[in-house]
Amino acid sequence: MIQQITIDFLRKHAPYDLLGDSELTLIAKTASLDFFPSETRIYTQENSKAESLYLIQKGCVRMTAQDANGQDILMDMRSEGESFGILSLLNLGTALMTVTTLEDTLCYLIPKNTVQTLMQNQRFSEYFLRGSTQRYLMRTLNEMRQSRQRGEGSLQTAPDRLIFTTAVRHLVKRQLVWCVPDTSIRQAAQMMAKHKIGSIIVALQDHASAPVQPLGIVTDTDLRNKVIAEGHDAGLPIRGIMTSPVKTIDGDQLAFEALLRMINASIHSLLVVDGNHGNAVLGMVTQHDLILLQSNSPLIVSKQLRRDASVADLAKTLNSAHQFIPLMVKEGVNPGGVGRVVAEVNDQVLSRLLSMAERTLGAPPLPYCWVVLGSEGRKEQTFKTDQDNGLIYADPNDEAQAEAASAYFERFASWVNDALIQCGFPRCPGNYMASNPRWRQPLSQWRKTYLTWINTPEPTDVMNATIFFDMRPAGGDESLVEALLAEVLPRAQRAGRFMGHLARLAVQNTPPVGFFRSFLLESTGPHKGAFDIKKRGVMPLTDAIRLYAIANGVRATNTLERLEDLRKADVLASEQIDEMKDTLEFLALLRLKHQVEQAANGEKPDNFINPNELSSVERSTLRETFQVISNTQADLSDRYRGFMNSAV
Repeated sequence: MIQQITIDFLRKHAPYDLLGDSELTLIAKTASLDFFPSETRIYTQENSKAESLYLIQKGCVRMTAQDANGQDILMDMRSEGESFGILSLLNLGTALMTVTTLEDTLCYLIPKNTVQTLMQNQRFSEYFLRGSTQRYLMRTLNEMRQSRQRGEGSLQTAPDRLIFTTAVRHLVKRQLVWCVPDTSIRQAAQMMAKHKIGSIIVALQDHASAPVQPLGIVTDTDLRNKVIAEGHDAGLPIRGIMTSPVKTIDGDQLAFEALLRMINASIHSLLVVDGNHGNAVLGMVTQHDLILLQSNSPLIVSKQLRRDASVADLAKTLNSAHQFIPLMVKEGVNPGGVGRVVAEVNDQVLSRLLSMAERTLGAPPLPYCWVVLGSEGRKEQTFKTDQDNGLIYADPNDEAQAEAASAYFERFASWVNDALIQCGFPRCPGNYMASNPRWRQPLSQWRKTYLTWINTPEPTDVMNATIFFDMRPAGGDESLVEALLAEVLPRAQRAGRFMGHLARLAVQNTPPVGFFRSFLLESTGPHKGAFDIKKRGVMPLTDAIRLYAIANGVRATNTLERLEDLRKADVLASEQIDEMKDTLEFLALLRLKHQVEQAANGEKPDNFINPNELSSVERSTLRETFQVISNTQADLSDRYRGFMNSAV
C-alpha cells in the first residue's frame, strides 16, 4: 500500500513520469521518507556532498550560495514534486550550496545506487543533466513535436504531408451508424437516408446497445445490385445482403495506409478500430474523408479562394480552410508555421474582398492600402478572432478630391468590414476597424496621429501604439505604409518618454508564478483554477520584443522575425534570443493545443490554461518559461529605468 502511494506520487512529477513500472517500483522499495522541520539546513557549505537524491513530497526549500564576500545569494526555490542534490550525488559539480527548509518539509531520499541505475534511462538522465533552460525547453518542444522535424508550414509544403502523417482515428468525424442482423433491409436503408451515409455496419450488440462485434457491411451499391436489380424483398433481414467480414484498420494507422487498403480491395470505406483496447469500434473512414483531408489542405484552399465569386463562396471556403488547423497541430507544424499559413489564407480572402468591393463601388479615387493590426499584423493569429484593421489612402490634391475620397472610402470600408463579418470575423469590440473614421484617414493624418502618440503619450495612446506598431499592409498600395513607418519609426526611437511608457506597459503583466514557484490562478469565476496564457505569458514577451524592435529601428512585425533582426543588430545576446524564441514557441504550442481541443469539443477557444490538466513535464517547463519572461522584464527595466521614471 505504501509503495503504491509512492509510485502514484512519482507518476505525477517530472522526470519520474518518464520511468517505467519496474523503475518506479525500484524507487518505492529503496527510498525512505524523512521529515525536516522549518529552517532546517539539509546541506551546508561545509558538508555539501549528498548521499541521496532528495524529492520533495511536501513543503518547500531555498537554495543559496555565497558570493566572493561571503554573502548568501538566493539561487533557487523548490517545492512539491521537485528534486535537488543530483549534481553533488553524482560528483558532477562542486555543489557548494546550502539547502534550507522554508516550512516543515517531507522528502523522499532516493539512494545513490538507485539513482545510478535510473540514470541509465536516457530521458531521465537528460532531464537532470540539462545545461540550460534553452536545452530543457528544446527537449520538451521536440517531444511535443513527436520527434519529427517539420518545415515552415508554407502553402507549398504542408498539404502533401497530411495524408502521410494523420492517424486514421483523427478522420472519424461522426458517431457510427449500425444495425443488428435482424433489421429489415428497408429499415436499414431508411437509417442510411436519415444520416446521409453510403454504408451501414451490421453488428451484434451488448446490454448497453453498443456494437461489440461487427459482422458485415451494407453499402449503396449492395442496395442497388442485390435488392433493386434482383427484386429482393426489402422486408427481409439485412444480414441476407451484407458483405462479410468487414474490412478494418487500426486507428493508429496513417491515412495513407487506409487509402492503400481501399484501392487494393476496391472498397470505399473501412471500419476504424482501437487496437489498444480490444479492437473497440471507433467509427468509419471513407474515401470521401480522405479527399476532404487533401481538400482541407492550405494549397487546395488557396486555389479554391481564387475561384470563389461571391462573399458567400469565400465564407464557405474559409470555414473549410480553418479545419486544417487541428490537422497541422497534430502533424507537428510549429505554431509560427500555423500562424503564417493562416495569415496567408486570410490575406487571400481579404484580397478577393477588396477586388469585389472595387467592382461593386467602382474604382477608388486615390491609391489606398488596407492594413491589418495586432496578432494578424504579426502573422500570429490562428483561430478566427475579431477584426483589427484600418485604411490609409493617399493625400488628396484639393478639397473636392478630399470629400470624394472620404465618401468613397467610408462606403468601401463598411462594405469590406461587413463582408469580413459574413466570413466569420466579428466586429472588434474596441472598434479598431476601417469603418471607424479614426482608423480610415489620408496618409498625412495618420502621420499626425502617430506623432501625437510619440510626442505626447497618454496611457490610451500607448495601448493604441502597441496595436498600430504591429501594422502590416494586406492589400492595395503598400508604399503608403512604407512611407508612414519610414518617418514615424525613427521618431519613436528618439522619444524617451514614449519608450518609457512602452516599457512600463511591457512589465506590468508578470508571469503567474508565486514566490514559492507555485502557479497563481484565478480564484473565482468561470476560469477558476486557470490562468490566462496570453495575458500572463505570450503578451508580456511579445510587448518586450516589440519595444526592443521599435527602439532599434526593426521594421518586421512578426515577433520571431523581430528577434532575428535584433540578433543581427547585436542588440541582445544570441543565447537570450534563443531562450525567448523557445519560450514563445512553447507557450504558443500549449495555447494552440488547448484551443484545438476546445474547438473539437464544440467550445469557443479561449486562453485559460489549467495547470492540473498538463503533464508534469509541461508544468515544469512552464515554470522555466515564466523565468525567461521574468528575466526579460528585469532586463527591460534595467535598460529603460530612466525613461520609465520620466514616463510617470
